[in-house]
Amino acid sequence: MERSVIVTPEAYQIMLTHAFTHEREEIGGVLVGYNEAHETSVITVIPLQRTSQLSDRVNISEVELAGCIDKCEEISKDMKSPVSVVGWYHSHPHITPFPSHVDLQTQLNFQSMDQNFIGLIFSTFIQQADSPMQMVALVGFQSTSTQKEKRLNVRIQSLPNSQLSFYHVSCRQWKSISDCIKDELIHRADNSLPDHEASTSKCSNFQSYLLTTSEATTSTIASMASFVDFMKMGLDLAADAKASR
Repeated sequence: MERSVIVTPEAYQIMLTHAFTHEREEIGGVLVGYNEAHETSVITVIPLQRTSQLSDRVNISEVELAGCIDKCEEISKDMKSPVSVVGWYHSHPHITPFPSHVDLQTQLNFQSMDQNFIGLIFSTFIQQADSPMQMVALVGFQSTSTQKEKRLNVRIQSLPNSQLSFYHVSCRQWKSISDCIKDELIHRADNSLPDHEASTSKCSNFQSYLLTTSEATTSTIASMASFVDFMKMGLDLAADAKASR
């Protein structure tokens, strides 16, 4: 029986936001959730920094994967529910969402460690003909032993009985996208800027830009956190009203 995949709207939004940060390069990350029989539920994701020198490649090292496993333990504690790494995601900017032979080989490598491991691909920046609108496509897949694509049914569905901690986790993971980009840009700057005094001004301006971006992101997250607080008040009021009946 084929596996089906449930993705929460919050996880979908984090992945889509991450995918739209790079128009000319692929980005990727790790899917977090749990498996039940023939179904995988993706409740949140861990965005990862780009490390590949090739624009059409996404690398997830063993060290990064181990770090994600540790983060899953933290998320499990926050949500008071066990979660684990259940798959990976990456983007295909300006091209179709179908997995390449490299994607299928990467997926097969993951499946050698966990047969339930899944892959998600976002196709972004696809311009529709005779329309100003752009299209986004999402494909779920696994790989066969002969490196053939096995398509998975993916649906976006809210987590039943979501607790407040789930929204805090989602906000934190969404915020981590800016950290990935900041670390990536700093890494690029360290590798590309010449090592002499003339570069000091450039580096200073660049760092200032990054700090401004970070402050703007933090402000946005603060607004989201305030919204979550208001949501909690509403849930508490609803619970009190129900209890008083």
